[in-house]
Amino acid sequence: GVSAGAEELSDLPLDMAKTIYLYNVENKIPIVEKNCDALIYPASTVKIMTGIVAIEHLAARLDEKVAILPEMLTSVVGQQTNWLTPGEYPTVRDLLYHAICGGYNDAIAIITYIVSGGEASFVSLMNERAKALGMTSTVYTNATGVHDPAMVTTARDVATLALAAYKVPLYMEI
Repeated sequence: GVSAGAEELSDLPLDMAKTIYLYNVENKIPIVEKNCDALIYPASTVKIMTGIVAIEHLAARLDEKVAILPEMLTSVVGQQTNWLTPGEYPTVRDLLYHAICGGYNDAIAIITYIVSGGEASFVSLMNERAKALGMTSTVYTNATGVHDPAMVTTARDVATLALAAYKVPLYMEI
């Protein structure tokens, strides 16, 4: 990994950031902390947890084709692909790539449906996984990161999540 030395960090405009948690994976120590336990909105970082939970449930089914049903896409908002429509048959691998690399919310909706029957139960899995990782200040309310004032995290918890993703080989491959 690449890590900045103290002299390099002093050149960064860190005073402009509201929260910071910079962690050295190799030495397993935080390098810079600033308000890292303040509550913030997670935005797209939610999709990291979505990817982890999806992989944990679907890694053995990568080549399986999924029939897209209309009910899988009824509540999709935000960024979508231009081809995931009812009647298509993408593989689980395709869906994971679209969700993790593209951040496509329709792929995420389909994943939540095939893992747990829908987003509400999938979000429960996400919150359980967050607690298991020690993310004590994180609450997920959806699997896409669409803003919800009740969905919060901290810079420290996002770093914990990123480190967990780093330890999942398939996530890193994708």
